[in-house]
Amino acid sequence: MILGLRVDVDSYDGAREGIPTLLGIFERARVRATFFVSVGPDRWGRAAIRAFTKRGFLSKMRRTRGLYPVKTMLRGTLLPSRHVSELAPLLREVRERGHEIGLHAWDHVRWQDALPGMSDAEVERELALGVDAFAQVYGAPPRSIAAPGWVVSDAHLLAQEKLGLDYASDARGEGPFVPVVGGRELATLQVATTLPTVDELLGLCPDVNDATLAAARGDRDEVYVLHTEVEGRGFAASFERLVARFTERGFEPGPLERIAAAARTRKGELPRRRLVPGEVPGRSGLVGVAV
Repeated sequence: MILGLRVDVDSYDGAREGIPTLLGIFERARVRATFFVSVGPDRWGRAAIRAFTKRGFLSKMRRTRGLYPVKTMLRGTLLPSRHVSELAPLLREVRERGHEIGLHAWDHVRWQDALPGMSDAEVERELALGVDAFAQVYGAPPRSIAAPGWVVSDAHLLAQEKLGLDYASDARGEGPFVPVVGGRELATLQVATTLPTVDELLGLCPDVNDATLAAARGDRDEVYVLHTEVEGRGFAASFERLVARFTERGFEPGPLERIAAAARTRKGELPRRRLVPGEVPGRSGLVGVAV
């Protein structure tokens, strides 16, 4: 069984501080991962507006106080916004170390907060900005993508389909599936996140690693999402122990491209699923859930 390691690079300071830490962990464990990179402006300070728009956001902030860097929580408000792509040499080092690279977003906060109200043209523009900036860093467009915060829409999935990706990781679900929009099967395979994240568990269970392991079924590949701002900082040692414990249980940590490649060989057998807005325990707001 594969433990798919998906690293979300959401912010400038998270990338700068967390990527080197995670590269060290992966090197010691001799594993590869998938890094999904936000390449545009870091405006995480504006996420505070969620306190007025998303149910459960304030309680989540209380539970996870101190989890994210102070600088990150002020970017785009009291501190100037920085483009994550300004860290291009560090971002390229990730690929040079043998890890898979994919696109997370152009503007992470805008996507996560505004996608439901975006027009088709706005969605395509956001994707195009991200693809172009990604290509400037890496010399080629992305082959995979993951929606920020698992926030999706039919317009987004249809626009994404035009990119000719190998796969996307936009949903919460039970495993790989073929997405369906308006009765139409899409070509872009989805590799769903199957396990809870640290911020979803923190303050709600005695030990986040025990809870993560308990959520793994043992009869399927699993996908675990970590963040440079979290596992790349205060939860680095905890995450290193988690990888070791999964390995002891017979899982082989690796990039999502391995799960996607295996799923493509049996695409005809994969479930067909729609992505609908749904709730995930411990997470504020609605995310794309495979049904």
